[in-house]
Amino acid sequence: MTPFYTIWDQLLIDSLLAGAYRGYGFSHGAAKGLPSRIKKGGNRLEHSLEDGTMIRVLARSIGCGCLLLFLASLSAADDFKVEAGYTMLFDGKDLSGWRYPGFKGSDMEGKTETPDKRVAVENGAIVMRATDDKGKGGIRDLYTSKSFDSDFHLILEFRAAAKADSGVYIRGPQLQVRDFIRRGEQKHMKKFKNDDWNELDITVVGTEAVCRVNGERLQTMKVPAKGGIGLQAETGKFEFRRVRIKVKD
Repeated sequence: MTPFYTIWDQLLIDSLLAGAYRGYGFSHGAAKGLPSRIKKGGNRLEHSLEDGTMIRVLARSIGCGCLLLFLASLSAADDFKVEAGYTMLFDGKDLSGWRYPGFKGSDMEGKTETPDKRVAVENGAIVMRATDDKGKGGIRDLYTSKSFDSDFHLILEFRAAAKADSGVYIRGPQLQVRDFIRRGEQKHMKKFKNDDWNELDITVVGTEAVCRVNGERLQTMKVPAKGGIGLQAETGKFEFRRVRIKVKD
């Protein structure tokens, strides 16, 4: 099988390593452990820059790096598959199926950003920004166009910036969803991940909603018999993704 990288790629790596040692002023003794090819890398780099070879190597390597990043992004985007029986409320592309601001707001069909730019779709997630395009914060709500009046199971993932505050509306009442640990709240949660994705699980039976984060209890609350689902923008940056629901027939 042909190696993924060529001798030119190895030359680049060796040269940069040698350059790092030179740039940081390591003594000859400190560099003794380096392979002989790396010790000579600095000279190779200098000569290659003169005849243009290294420019071509850099272009080639940068191209390979971009390709790897592109493939990695595709892999990450394709990893998630919705469970059988569940319907996606957010497709990762636009805000179709949602209204803003609030359930009486404008239909966001086909839009990737609200008119005030407070809410936008970025990298497969709904991003609640700290402020709108005029620098104004405060509470703003994104609501489903559809009402969910039967029992349902809602699952989504959220990621909070440091000490950010948001919420999920369940047929009207708000469930506080926050950067719990850094705010000194919900201290019993051992699985909460700072600056990473956490799973919110909401099961509604009748007028009771049982809510968990990463499988750990968050809250049990009373909710109306009818209503939609909303996501709140309040304080700091907050992101939601993989929003899906299974409605009982």
